[in-house]
Amino acid sequence: MKGKRETLMPILRSSLPPLEHMIPYFEKIEPNRCHTNFGSLFKQFEERMANFLGILPTQISISCNGTLSLISSLLAFNIPRDRYCLMPAWTFSATPASAVLAGLKPYFLDVDRNTQTITPNRVYDFLKSGVIAEHEIGAIMPVSPFGAPIDRSSWDSFTDKTGIPVLIDAAASFDTILNTPQMSVGQTPMMVSLHATKIFGIGEGGMIVSTDEELIKRIKGISNFGFDVSRLSSYLGMNCKMSEYQAAIGHVVLDSWSLIRQQRKEVTANYIHHFNKIGLKPWLSLDWLTANCNVFIPGKAEQVRDHLLANNIEARTWWGKGCHTHPAYQNMDRVKDLSNTTYLSDGMLGVPFSIDTSKEDIEFVCSTIDEFLTQNLFFQDHPRGEKKSDNPTDFSFVKSITD
Repeated sequence: MKGKRETLMPILRSSLPPLEHMIPYFEKIEPNRCHTNFGSLFKQFEERMANFLGILPTQISISCNGTLSLISSLLAFNIPRDRYCLMPAWTFSATPASAVLAGLKPYFLDVDRNTQTITPNRVYDFLKSGVIAEHEIGAIMPVSPFGAPIDRSSWDSFTDKTGIPVLIDAAASFDTILNTPQMSVGQTPMMVSLHATKIFGIGEGGMIVSTDEELIKRIKGISNFGFDVSRLSSYLGMNCKMSEYQAAIGHVVLDSWSLIRQQRKEVTANYIHHFNKIGLKPWLSLDWLTANCNVFIPGKAEQVRDHLLANNIEARTWWGKGCHTHPAYQNMDRVKDLSNTTYLSDGMLGVPFSIDTSKEDIEFVCSTIDEFLTQNLFFQDHPRGEKKSDNPTDFSFVKSITD
C-alpha cells in the first residue's frame, strides 16, 4: 500500500495567462473610457478569433458566457414557445437550462454508449416512433461529449431534410472545432464555452460559430437587447455582451495559444500512457484536446471516486446520473429507455486534469485506480485492455463519433 498524499489533489485548477501579460491590454481600456458595449478590444478579439478559426467575422458571435450563448441562439431560431427541444440526457445542466430559459421544453433522449451522444439516425428513429408529433419539436440540441468530435455535416443534412433547427452544444470543443474536419464550422451553429475551466479559458465567455450569417446577425442583436440598426428593440433580446476586460484576456490567450495547447497535449499524452499501462482507456485524444480527463470503469465510478478521495485525490462524476435525475429536470419528458445514459453514468469518472498536472501526479492517480481495481478483482470480469501502444484512438468502448 503506497503512502497517502498529504494535501488534496484538486480535480482541476483553472489557468489563465500571467497578469503581466494582461496589463498591456488592460492599459488600452482606460484611455477609451469604454468598458463594454462592443468596445474596440472586443471587436478586435472577435475578428482575431474569426481569423484564427478560418471564418469571417460575420460568422461568429461572442458573448459573456456559454449558457447565454445557447439561450440567444435558441431565441434566434424564433421557435414558438413550449415546443420541445430534443437533447441527450447525458449532458451538463446548461443544456436543458438554456432550453427552458428560451421558452422550450427539454425532451431527453438516450445516447449511443460508444459515442456518448445522440445522432441524426437516433432522432429519426424517435420521430418515426410517433411519441410526439414532429410539429411539436422546435429544435434539437446534440452535445459534443467532453469535447469529442461529432459529425456536424450530418446535422446540416438533418435540418435540410426536416426543417428542424439544430444547435450543437460544443462547450468543451474549442480545439476539436479547430483541428477535426467533422467539427469544422458550417451551417449548424455550435456553441463553444470560454469558461476558465475550458481549454481556451478567459474567465467567462462563450461563442457561437456558423456560416449562416443571418442567424449570427440575429444572435448578435439578441445579445444586445434586440437592437438592430437603431436603439429600438426589433425583437426580444437581453444583455449578453462581453466586457473589454474579458476581451483583453481573450487576446492574451490567443497570443499564448501555441504554448497552452502544447502544455495540454503533454498532460494528455502522459495520462494516455499511464492509463494504457494499467489497461484502461481514457476519453482523450491527441487529435482533439480537451480540459477534462474521464476514464470509463463499468459500474465502478462512485466506488473508485471514493477510493481516490480517501487517498487525497479529488474525482468527479461530472454529469451525475444524467440530467433527467436532477431535481430541476426530473419531471421533464423523456424516452422510457435511458439505459445507455445509466451505463455511462455508472462508469464515467473525471480525474485531476490541469495544464500543470505533473507526471508524478498522473502516475499516482493511475496507480491508485489500479490498486483499487486489482484489490476488487475488477479485471476478472473486465480484462485489461491490450497494451499495444499509446494510440489514443484504440479505445475499447469508442468507435466512430459519426453515424
